[in-house]
Amino acid sequence: TAGVDAFDLALARFVAAGGAAAGPQPAGAAARAAAFKVIPRVDVGSWVVKSAVGQNTPVLLGKKVATSYFRGPRYLEVAVDVGSSRTAARVVGLVQGALRGLEISIAVVLEGRAGDELPEALLGTVRLSRVDLSRAPKL
Repeated sequence: TAGVDAFDLALARFVAAGGAAAGPQPAGAAARAAAFKVIPRVDVGSWVVKSAVGQNTPVLLGKKVATSYFRGPRYLEVAVDVGSSRTAARVVGLVQGALRGLEISIAVVLEGRAGDELPEALLGTVRLSRVDLSRAPKL
């Protein structure tokens, strides 16, 4: 679309996929699953953890684990159930046990599915540095 940035267009399509209603959004989940991509990297950690997580390997998360989408007036929440996949649960268990000694960077990208959504751009990043889960509040 003329005058619209590729990232803005991809983001608008991602948000609009479930419709305009607030609350849980099962409609559009397949389109979102095909676009929600994470790229993990273990910056500090053992070779075992690095090989289990995958270094800079893009993953369409919604195609690997169950994801749910919730929309509010000014936000869209993506809830990821890593327990829905045995493989993902094993990787999380491995990482969780070594978390205090790890530094992990995770990039979030919306996959460009059409030419007008390219080039892809980062939606955001997070860095976990030597996290101590024993200090986390119980939910």
